[in-house]
Amino acid sequence: MSIQSWFARSLGRVREGTKAHLVSSAELLDFTDDALHAMREATDDECEASFVEHVSRTCGGTVDWREQPQDIAETLAAFLSADEVSLIQTPTFNDRTRPPQAIQGFDESLKGSPRGVRALDSFGDFYIVLVLPRHLLPRFDEINQHWIAA
Repeated sequence: MSIQSWFARSLGRVREGTKAHLVSSAELLDFTDDALHAMREATDDECEASFVEHVSRTCGGTVDWREQPQDIAETLAAFLSADEVSLIQTPTFNDRTRPPQAIQGFDESLKGSPRGVRALDSFGDFYIVLVLPRHLLPRFDEINQHWIAA
């Protein structure tokens, strides 16, 4: 990432606020009104924990920043069809492939699928990975433009 990209991303995060993208993503993913209210009232860390708890039951989970691609594939597989799982087994990665690059590779492998994958930076040392309907990806990317893991 270039210094200019890093600066724009950091400035966007500060201007937007740290949890706004999580609440907007939760709205996009049809969290309940109660869950959305709780997230809005929570601290940043509590909001993220609530978001992670919900997506872990419905469409994703967390991966440590040191995870290997095959470990990320296992996390995603719980939310993919058998055909989609076979598609994400095809990319070849090396030991230095970071989770954001693995997610990009998995998403590329799923181009013909009705779903795609994304990774968000967290407030800690992990990534939030999600399996999402492809038609939601443009709006999800817009909401999370400063938080998509790169």
